[in-house]
Amino acid sequence: MVLAAGAVGHAVIQLARWAGATVIGTVSGPQKAKLAIAAGAHQVINYREGDPAAAIRAIAPDGVDIVAEVALGANLTLDLAVLRTRGTIATYANQGGQAVELNVGQNMVLNTRLQFLVLYTAGPQARAAAVEDVAVAIRDGALPVGEEHGLPLHRFPLHRTADAHRTGGYLADHASCAVRPFRRSRSSGACRCVGADGGRWATARRRECGRG
Repeated sequence: MVLAAGAVGHAVIQLARWAGATVIGTVSGPQKAKLAIAAGAHQVINYREGDPAAAIRAIAPDGVDIVAEVALGANLTLDLAVLRTRGTIATYANQGGQAVELNVGQNMVLNTRLQFLVLYTAGPQARAAAVEDVAVAIRDGALPVGEEHGLPLHRFPLHRTADAHRTGGYLADHASCAVRPFRRSRSSGACRCVGADGGRWATARRRECGRG
């Protein structure tokens, strides 16, 4: 089950599908439901409507194996209501900053595994394994992007990286920015970059390529 939005949640859905999992995405509205389905989710549940735990249990009566979480404090009650025995909650954010309160007895009975994740301290072996798996997924064509694949993109050439960062600060959480690298022209030695529309080429000066 994926309780996430944006680029990371999109990648989680795609990688889970690539790995053979049945993916249930939780969403806050019809637009995000459309994007989650486009990314590859088998089912989507609007967590703002009705009884989301019952709806998820109707799809997975024995509970879900893994929850990918970005707002642990806000969603822990739902997570535990649908987690199977010995299931895992993997969290890489706590959006909203709500405090996390654990019912020790409930989690002991479930044998819950809480996996907190920050890439920098995951360890070299875990990072190397992740890089290898993601590289294979990319070669398999499992990680496409664009609105038709569930992740609308705003494209920027490399010399507008700062603009991409600024834009990313106010984008909706179901869209993302992409920066395209320069390509060197064999004929002139100049650098060329893809325009924001992803189509035409623009020639950049040497100083924009970091060459003086």
